[in-house]
Amino acid sequence: MSSPSTTIKTANRQAIISHLYHHGPQTKQMLERELGLSLPTITQNLRTLTDEGLVEQGEPMDSTGGRKAQTFVFKAQSHAAIGITMVAGCSLRFLRIEPGRLDRRQALAVTGGAQVARNIAAFTGRDLELADGHGITYVMATRDRHVDPGEHFSDNPDYVDSWPRHCLVGTPGADFHAAVAQLPFHAVFDKGAYTAAYSGFEGTVGGTDSGESLHHWLNRHGVGEVQVCGLATDHCVRATALDASRLGYHTTVLLNLAAPVSAEHVPQVVEELNNAQVFVTI
Repeated sequence: MSSPSTTIKTANRQAIISHLYHHGPQTKQMLERELGLSLPTITQNLRTLTDEGLVEQGEPMDSTGGRKAQTFVFKAQSHAAIGITMVAGCSLRFLRIEPGRLDRRQALAVTGGAQVARNIAAFTGRDLELADGHGITYVMATRDRHVDPGEHFSDNPDYVDSWPRHCLVGTPGADFHAAVAQLPFHAVFDKGAYTAAYSGFEGTVGGTDSGESLHHWLNRHGVGEVQVCGLATDHCVRATALDASRLGYHTTVLLNLAAPVSAEHVPQVVEELNNAQVFVTI
């Protein structure tokens, strides 16, 4: 679980970049007044966000005493945003494993996956009580519930289109990680009984053809914006975010609450998401 100091630092970054995104050029003093953060905290965060290419200096602004005050603006061409207020919650995708192998639980290995689960639980709160503070109204989960997905399973997998047997119905590998298993999700969408099914939008409540789809559920609840996080960045998270954007949702991928199967693929995935008008956190 993230330490309190890490959680606070993340919240401060989210607050600053969200305010710049929505309100345009701001001086340090304006951010101090509007966000209630100390000037040293704002200065440190602005320096970091500038170094990361998310924020840049704007035109100086007149201030008291006839002096010009430096403004800061969200760098729109970076195609990145942190914690921009969303109407809806995350599509959460978890596998419970140790890195680098298929374990006896029939769950696939994703390095850092267990920590991602703990971080998301800390982000939402045990009873989702922290979600509202992040501008999240609903928190949904998607998960693989495989029965016989055909060539998706292989004894000689390429770890791109084919995989070892995993997330089989009736095995512990199909369960959520303990860190999120008790979260009171507003809905859970099962996918992949007889197909590969990477995108959460292929899932339905109960995993049946007659179950309500994720897209229908979101429309029924008037949701227009979604955040996507979980496992794995380069597969289920990617596919879910691309489908969300294609279906017309304002979509953000919370990269700091996700983990990839192959870290070397992440830059390519981020570029693909940017090209699809998906915001990606840093």
